[in-house]
Amino acid sequence: MVLVNELYFKGSWDIKFFGKATKKKPFFKNEKDTQMVDTMNTVDYFRVVDLPELSSKGIVLPYEGKKVEMIILLPNEKTGLKSLEDSLKTLKFSQISEQINEKSRLKNIVLNLPKFRIDSSLDLIDPLKKLKMTQIFDEEKANFAGIPETEVQLSVSKTIQKAFVEVNEEGTEAGAATFASIFTPLSIGPPVEETINVDRPFMGLIRDKVSNTILFLFKKTTF
Repeated sequence: MVLVNELYFKGSWDIKFFGKATKKKPFFKNEKDTQMVDTMNTVDYFRVVDLPELSSKGIVLPYEGKKVEMIILLPNEKTGLKSLEDSLKTLKFSQISEQINEKSRLKNIVLNLPKFRIDSSLDLIDPLKKLKMTQIFDEEKANFAGIPETEVQLSVSKTIQKAFVEVNEEGTEAGAATFASIFTPLSIGPPVEETINVDRPFMGLIRDKVSNTILFLFKKTTF
């Protein structure tokens, strides 16, 4: 018997990206090598925080309703992803969430963020066994008597979890016609405080703000 669990999340941005603003821009695979990728652009107020202990910056992208949000952890250096991952071995994500909640502030920024999709498929047998869930994998001890109409001794031979995260401008095309006025800074508008280019390998997470639960955790290194 095979158990399959598929996770699916779909959310519309609270702060919109406009399709016509997406252009090919370089993404650094290392200090020198780049590849051109579809990169979204917007100018708006986002919560931003410096995370010196991670040598990174956190950018908060809320979804509609503002109960769920994506947090991009962008290393300060083009090759800083490994250092970021190593730091996370000792720093709990709950601590990062606290810092983001307490220290992030709204800034009017130019944000360049690549479109991307990440797919994963994980075999969960070992993680489940570490959680003491072992009997279901034992051909002699497994008990699935609640499943009717079977004459064989059922046990779990494989358990797979599939997940994907896709980031694009979905739901934002309706505003594309106003692109020129939105993305051209005007003297009468609020000054842009910072330009953030997500142009190097980075990590990200999607969290439920109400319960402070991390729903997805991912990293993006290549396209």
